[in-house]
Amino acid sequence: MFNNIGEKIKTWAVVECWLAIIASIIIGIFLIAQGMPSSEEIAYGRVVETPANTFLIFCGIGVAIFGSFFAWLSSLLVYGFGELIETNAEIAFNTTNVPSQEKIKEPSKPITWTCSLCNKKHTDDTDVCGCVPYISP
Repeated sequence: MFNNIGEKIKTWAVVECWLAIIASIIIGIFLIAQGMPSSEEIAYGRVVETPANTFLIFCGIGVAIFGSFFAWLSSLLVYGFGELIETNAEIAFNTTNVPSQEKIKEPSKPITWTCSLCNKKHTDDTDVCGCVPYISP
């Protein structure tokens, strides 16, 4: 259900875009049809142009055009969010196998000398043993 969520969001954005565009066009056609004179008015010659009819026609055109545009625009935002999630998951997958700097251990330094008094082994970066002030040979 929650696997591959970025792809599901992107698919939903495309489906939502087309549904909203179709709905905008249907509502626009409905408004235009409401503003047009009926067939009875045309048949009997009683066609009267009123500002309300003209307004409905222009509203229908506006809803069809601008509704489709805003449906497309909003789907871009949702699709971009899905792309962001998908890319983030890809980056997380690619970086899980890379060791971090904390996990990388430096190789241990080779032992180069041993204190003759306490037989403690020392690396090359120390010159004096802690048992007594003894300088390495």
